[in-house]
Amino acid sequence: MLERLKNFDCEKGDVDEMIELSAFARGMQQEYVALSIDPPEWLEVKHKEVVREVNSRLADLREKRIREIDRALAALKTAEEKRTDLKAERERLLANKV
Repeated sequence: MLERLKNFDCEKGDVDEMIELSAFARGMQQEYVALSIDPPEWLEVKHKEVVREVNSRLADLREKRIREIDRALAALKTAEEKRTDLKAERERLLANKV
């Protein structure tokens, strides 16, 4: 696990593996502190890289799900609702005409 953390590559692995690495890094940091030893700089750097990548991937997954929900909701609209939305969009576009 230590070697995987030291050699972390954000292009490889899935979110679960990255969460595992993050937990390992956090545990290592806590153990250094418990032993009154300063954690090595590389540990904090790698932990931040892992957390940043996890957050980035989770944000991507949330955005993807939002788009799926928006498409599903649009498919459920009645013809009248679609017409109203298009008219409102047209008015917004006309109002912003240069």
